[in-house]
Amino acid sequence: MRILPILLACLLALPALAQTERRYDDRGRYVGRTEVQGSTTRFYDERGRYMGRAETSGGTTRLYDDRGRYAGREELRGDTLRRYDERGGYQGRGEIRDGTRRDYDERGRYDGRAETRHGTTRLYDERGRYEGRIEKR
Repeated sequence: MRILPILLACLLALPALAQTERRYDDRGRYVGRTEVQGSTTRFYDERGRYMGRAETSGGTTRLYDDRGRYAGREELRGDTLRRYDERGGYQGRGEIRDGTRRDYDERGRYDGRAETRHGTTRLYDERGRYEGRIEKR
C-alpha cells in the first residue's frame, strides 16, 4: 500500500500536543494536513479529502486507510520506531535522537531522515535531497 509511507511520515513528525499540521512538498506547494484529536490523528490531502487515520494506544499506533481498512502499525520502544504493514511484515525502523529521525528500510538500508526544529519538520531522502516540510500550527 502506497498510503502507509505517507501516513507514517506525517505521524512520525507529530509532537504529542500538536492539533493541526500542514504538509508542503519540496517546491513549497501545499499537499495536505494532519489533525489530531486525543489519540486519533486524521490525514487529509491538498483538496481536503480524507486519506486515513491513525489511532495510538501506549507505544503502538495502528493505521487505517480512507475506507477504514487496517493499513499497518508502528511500535515505539525507547528511541526506536519499528514499522509493519497490514499483514504484520516488517517494513523498517526509525531511530530518533536530538530532533532527528533516521529511517531504514526492512533490510537495514538508510532510507532518509526527518529533522524537527521550532515546530517545523524537514524531510530528506536517502541521498540528502530535500523532499518537503511539515509545519505545526
